[in-house]
Amino acid sequence: MCFSGYHMLWEKKAPTQHETCVFMQFLHLHTVVGYGLVIATFALQAPVRWAAARLHGAFRLLLADVYHLLSFLATVNVWRGLWGLLDIYLFPDVPKISNWTTHIVSLTLLILLNCSNSILVRGVYIDGEEPAGECVVFPCHYLRIFIHKERTKKRHRQALATAAAAANKKIEEVSVPLQMPEEKV
Repeated sequence: MCFSGYHMLWEKKAPTQHETCVFMQFLHLHTVVGYGLVIATFALQAPVRWAAARLHGAFRLLLADVYHLLSFLATVNVWRGLWGLLDIYLFPDVPKISNWTTHIVSLTLLILLNCSNSILVRGVYIDGEEPAGECVVFPCHYLRIFIHKERTKKRHRQALATAAAAANKKIEEVSVPLQMPEEKV
């Protein structure tokens, strides 16, 4: 899949209408194949983790490497397809604005979803050395963290509302006179 579009790099002339159409079809194909592989790798994550936990040595390393290669191909195809389609459809006449817009918007989205991290955040292991099959797990904690933050905010608001209601009830109890006017003589 990585060969698509390279014929345009080798030629110095502008692509013909047919070449552009074929290139767009390749970009759509990249995107579809990429997302298909992403779905497959996430669907296979539990069985491959189970197998990696039971294998040792070279077989475990081979399984982890093949799984990571499949995941790498999925990622490359998705981003190759999406970036190519964005180059064609988003500001096609001004490539610098298109490139900067996609860079800034995607980085902002990653930061807002808590997806941006580095090796310093996750740590590094030697291939296949993580315990209990963790070598093939792709942790997706960012949505879990986001949902946890929202639930915490909701619980905090509920606790504040409950405390405010209890405080209002105490104020009402305190403001009740000790004697009713009819009881005064």
